[in-house]
Amino acid sequence: MKSILHELYIGNLDELYAILDKKLIGSAKDEENKTYDKLYATLTEEQKQLLDTFLDLLSDRYADIEEYRYIKGFKTGLLIAVECFDFKP
Repeated sequence: MKSILHELYIGNLDELYAILDKKLIGSAKDEENKTYDKLYATLTEEQKQLLDTFLDLLSDRYADIEEYRYIKGFKTGLLIAVECFDFKP
């Protein structure tokens, strides 16, 4: 089984939030796609392959970084909560 924090991070535990998020980022994604298409049309086949490989690697790296930050923030929040409720007689 995957980590519960991983599932929460990728949106599997909150479908409504995932749907709303997709609507909010839709227009920005359209602009990115248009810009990418314009750039892609100017490249040679070798440059297209190189760009696609680079973007895949970059995307994977940023996804890993964002997941790490999310989990780290979540754990830090829990540690703060534990400290807040650590009653010592």
